[in-house]
Amino acid sequence: GIDWIVVVVTPESSFMRQIHDGNRVTFWLVLCTLAGSIATSVFISLKITKRISQLDKSAQALASGKWDAALDTDTRIAELNELATSFNQMKEQLRRTLDNLKVEVAERKHMEEALRESESLLAEAQRVGHFGHAEWMSNRDEVICSDEMLRILGLPPDNHAVPRSLFHSFVQAEDRQRLIDTDRKSMAERSYLDYEYRIRSTDNKIRWIHQHA
Repeated sequence: GIDWIVVVVTPESSFMRQIHDGNRVTFWLVLCTLAGSIATSVFISLKITKRISQLDKSAQALASGKWDAALDTDTRIAELNELATSFNQMKEQLRRTLDNLKVEVAERKHMEEALRESESLLAEAQRVGHFGHAEWMSNRDEVICSDEMLRILGLPPDNHAVPRSLFHSFVQAEDRQRLIDTDRKSMAERSYLDYEYRIRSTDNKIRWIHQHA
């Protein structure tokens, strides 16, 4: 019937020592982990920043016409490799487009020069042969006359668009209605025109016009 009570007395320093040791280990583990994370983040950031800087320099090189600038596609970061590959493909496509555009511009300039030369020869031939040409713009009811046609009518060469009513006013009254009817019939039937009529130019001279259309 004896009730024993055993009391063990342990100094606080001995009891808390293990807890403090565990806290210190945990602190240093957290600190090392944090430092490693920061170092890894800085390393990755530098790699990404370097690649972006290379991309920026390559873009500036392209803007200045240097097409030999290419990005390295062999890195450990797959996303940067894809970005570099896309940039290189875009660069090649842009280079081909510009090359084709240069060829088209050169061809167009050549065609424009040939057209100007042809127009100049046509104007000279009309001047020597005393024949001109005119185009009726039905949507504006105007007649676009060549330089020689304006000279035949006695009009100044500063305005090639002549109102159709003004053009008809040069036609002799006896021929005017026949000209109008013939033009209307040809437009309706889309047939070939070959007829003659008289005009009175601004110098009051009567001229015969043989018209093909």
